[in-house]
Amino acid sequence: MTESAVPISRQRAVIGAISSVSSHAINIGVLIWLQRHLLSEVPLEEYALLPLVQAPLAIVPIISMTFAAGVGRFVVKAYASDDPGRVTTIVSSITPYLAAASGVVLILGGILTWQIEAVLDFSSRDLIGDAQWMIALLVSGTAVRITLGPLTLGPYARQRFVLISAMELGGQAFRLVLLLFLLFGVSQRVIWVVVATVASETILLFVKIAVSRFLAPELKVRRAAFDRNTARELIRFGSWTAVRRIADLILLVVTPILLRNMGSAQAVAIYHLATLPGLTLRRFALRALSPLSPPIVAMHVRNEPDRIRAAFMNGNRYALWATTFVCVPLISLREPTLALYLHNTPLTPASVELALLLCLTMPLIEFAMVMTGMVANAIGKERPVAIATVIHRGGALVLVVTFVLLGWGAIGAVLGSWIGVMVLRPMVSWPLGLRIAKAGWGEWFGRSLVPGFAPALAGAVVWAPIGVWVPIDSWLELAAAFFAGAIVFGVVLYLRGLTASERRDLHTLVGKLRRLSRS
Repeated sequence: MTESAVPISRQRAVIGAISSVSSHAINIGVLIWLQRHLLSEVPLEEYALLPLVQAPLAIVPIISMTFAAGVGRFVVKAYASDDPGRVTTIVSSITPYLAAASGVVLILGGILTWQIEAVLDFSSRDLIGDAQWMIALLVSGTAVRITLGPLTLGPYARQRFVLISAMELGGQAFRLVLLLFLLFGVSQRVIWVVVATVASETILLFVKIAVSRFLAPELKVRRAAFDRNTARELIRFGSWTAVRRIADLILLVVTPILLRNMGSAQAVAIYHLATLPGLTLRRFALRALSPLSPPIVAMHVRNEPDRIRAAFMNGNRYALWATTFVCVPLISLREPTLALYLHNTPLTPASVELALLLCLTMPLIEFAMVMTGMVANAIGKERPVAIATVIHRGGALVLVVTFVLLGWGAIGAVLGSWIGVMVLRPMVSWPLGLRIAKAGWGEWFGRSLVPGFAPALAGAVVWAPIGVWVPIDSWLELAAAFFAGAIVFGVVLYLRGLTASERRDLHTLVGKLRRLSRS
């Protein structure tokens, strides 16, 4: 094993990001179609089951996060330090705790399934059975992934992100085929979404394990390799990650349940639809940035703070491009988009528009310094990030509960989250991010913020007038409006967003792809 076990290559990271984004884009397309289909085909009460059931279970993986959060980081660190034997020790030391965590998940899931009516308010008793089955399936699938998760880290540690994307694309294809069969061949029911998801994720898990063992045979469990001190180190590190993730997810867990118990299925549906683009964007951007994580760990091992700072600046910029490319046109074209999307559904565009507008502005602030968590994880500084997240998410939670109790419904829930992101997050988390990256405000402004927003501001010059003055009555016209601004976005990104070295790398990559297509 040599230092090249964790190579630091911008081109490799870019290729990995492109493959990750391509794979996830297909998933987003399926998600957009699925929500529209369910809204038009099933009763609103049944549609609201999906966010309601997923809400309490969003906290379930946090139970394992305490044990597993640092496994990927420490595995990469072991390879970067030329210590492959350490990998087996890490996996062997954490697996017993993960198995115990899976047992806890199954017990809590069983209690939740049994006492579902004590947590969720159902207007129709016919939906209780579906909710119980959905929870049981989600809990079982989660428990399996918790225990076996470390055995899938081979492609990640070896930076085979194209391979990861290919496997996930296959899993998504299987999920879509199964879902279509169940929806159109059996019945139009929300429960089939969970059935298809759990089945595809479980199959994908075992495929990843097989591939991982081939790429990284050190990823195995050996009783003799168990080390209590290693387990303590992983749990200590993972505890702060768990605190951060709990604080990050708490609004997603509490809000739908609060809205349903204090309001209606319509409020849950509006909140779910309004927050869906932001949540999807978050997964999308983090997926695109994931290839940067192993190199940053390697930079930390090799004591290269300047390269870590550069990765921090570049990652924020890339995330802003991905975010603004979706949010800005949706903000500008929200009226025709909602009119087309919600046609023949129980919801009206006017009922969703304000909540959607607030939700679409939040990622513009969140992703301005999105690399803070990744860099903190790589250099072992999770504690301050966890505390900062508790502060701004906790403040948002207080506001959400207050506004919902005042009877403001979905708008109140979104407004509370909006204040937490737009006001509290910059105050608390932005200064911390710069300290962790050892960077200054001016450098971040010039290297991340300005080039990150420039393409979208240029695109908005096209999108905004179209949204105000041009009538759009079909999906084809909406697509044409989007691509008109996207062309301007792309030109400005190339000329003003990319650095000179990035343009050279892009030309090299395009040349390689052309030669590959001709061969």
